[in-house]
Amino acid sequence: MIKLLITMSVFIAGCSVVFKASAGDQPVLLNEQVVVSSGDTLWSISLANKPDQMDTRVYVEALKDTNQLSHGNIQTGQVLELPQLQH
Repeated sequence: MIKLLITMSVFIAGCSVVFKASAGDQPVLLNEQVVVSSGDTLWSISLANKPDQMDTRVYVEALKDTNQLSHGNIQTGQVLELPQLQH
């Protein structure tokens, strides 16, 4: 089980998928972001944004990797990129 979680974390960290929206004939890349509010934690942000069937711990690690966070400390007003994962 631990090997599976580690493997999934590495896979998710390696995935960098962005959504595309059409603007005329040219695609526009959109990265979803969230602004940290007072009382937010990586866990609460992950719960609100992760795919339904994903383990929250895996999404927390992907969120940290996407934003190059070596720790779990975030600050009010900080802008975080949300990991874009294939479903």
